[in-house]
Amino acid sequence: MRQRQFCIASPCRKFVATTKSNNALEIQNVDKTILNTFNIQNIVANYLKTQTRNTFVDIKQVEWEHILPNSSSKLIAVVVDNHALVVIIDITDTVSPSIIIRQTKHDGIEKCQWIPPPSDIQQTNEGAYSNSRQIAVFTKHRLSLKVYSLDCTHILFTIEKPVIDHIIIRPNKDYRFWSILGNTREYNSAPILYHFYNQGSISVLIHKIRLSHPYITPPHITWSESGNWISVFNDDETLFGYHLMVYSFLGITEPKRVRPIIDVEFSTEGFEYRDNSPAEMSPVKFTHNWLSTNESEYFLISRIIDANIKVQIVAMKLLRVVKDVTLEIPQLIQGWKQEENRIHFGQVALPTKHTITQVIIENYKAFFILNSSVILYYEVVYKEDQFEFDLKTVITTIEPIIDVMIREDKIVICTNSQVLLYDMTKSNLESIFKSFTKISRISYEKELIVFYDQLVHWQVIEGKNNEALVLKKRNLLSAALADDSTITDTFNLKKRVKRS
Repeated sequence: MRQRQFCIASPCRKFVATTKSNNALEIQNVDKTILNTFNIQNIVANYLKTQTRNTFVDIKQVEWEHILPNSSSKLIAVVVDNHALVVIIDITDTVSPSIIIRQTKHDGIEKCQWIPPPSDIQQTNEGAYSNSRQIAVFTKHRLSLKVYSLDCTHILFTIEKPVIDHIIIRPNKDYRFWSILGNTREYNSAPILYHFYNQGSISVLIHKIRLSHPYITPPHITWSESGNWISVFNDDETLFGYHLMVYSFLGITEPKRVRPIIDVEFSTEGFEYRDNSPAEMSPVKFTHNWLSTNESEYFLISRIIDANIKVQIVAMKLLRVVKDVTLEIPQLIQGWKQEENRIHFGQVALPTKHTITQVIIENYKAFFILNSSVILYYEVVYKEDQFEFDLKTVITTIEPIIDVMIREDKIVICTNSQVLLYDMTKSNLESIFKSFTKISRISYEKELIVFYDQLVHWQVIEGKNNEALVLKKRNLLSAALADDSTITDTFNLKKRVKRS
């Protein structure tokens, strides 16, 4: 069986981890010199006490730890699918044994996710680890979520049947709070939203909210930028509309009663009428975004109707829809076009049928991505609950758009073969990277890194004048919670010496 390829940049942007066909995990510096190499096959064989070194390992995921500000990455987690193991490696230490988290073959491991360390704490001598100390492990088919601490000898807790496959970090609160939505063992019952307080080495359950009804398909759960509101949005279980609920952090609007402060079920007509043809069912796809201003926070819901983008705006301070905006999609307009061998500005003809791929709203700028190949860039003009959308430019590509990233005045657009940069201050589009093999993805923190050729190669891209592009990225509880008195080192009775 062919080994899956992974190539992941560290959050500190100093290292890149790459898996090799010989089951090695290679850690490179950004100048492509090799820091260390770890043989995952040997690590697994030693742990399983297998005599043969031909133990096959199927690497499913490679995940760097989250780090504190101005810190360096040290830990990396590797999920070995066929042995249901999470191997946690210290990239600076080739002598000490790796940390192993094991599940039964029956449970398996779907994925793991590091829980970020609180950014307002200082590195201390408590425990052996300085950055992330907790990791969440999802078993196969999302049957359970188990949270482990690297400073404890037991599982912190288990949540049965998580509805979503990731934990949700509350923004703007120093990574102190995180949440997960989990089902219960009761038949046809509504799921529960659990809120946890992150103490660094452990997390503590502080509140739980039972939603109003059960879900067949997972809803979209997002925090507002301030972290004051959490939205539960679903348009899959409503044939011609959506269901939106917004909660405060604790979800309490009346004494002894937990309910959303906004609960909206919206329906469209759902039928399309054409000349000389019967009516057709036409379900609409919705997207949703938060927008923050100095005065309030707003929830924006977008959809395509005929040749228009319709945007509903919900004001949190008024708890209602305050504006319906209609944006006409032009058929012929001056804009930017990616062609085979050049980037061209001129007349751009847009298709007549559209679907919304993604909507990005940030810093009073809105980007509507249509058909995975068209970007409509609007400037959002706001004044006293009134919104105007001013179309600035149109960008079309001949290849599907893989990813789009926004910073203050630049848009980075990644297609299968090129990375494009649009400067919003200069109204100029240029190609900054081109590959003859397919680009897999891009990574963006302190600089832009492009991964291509099936993740075999990677390249750090810099802007003009050698300045790096600084981009902005944007159910039952079981097992007793650990307290500070139970903190020891990971799965060993003896305390490890703190690593420098």
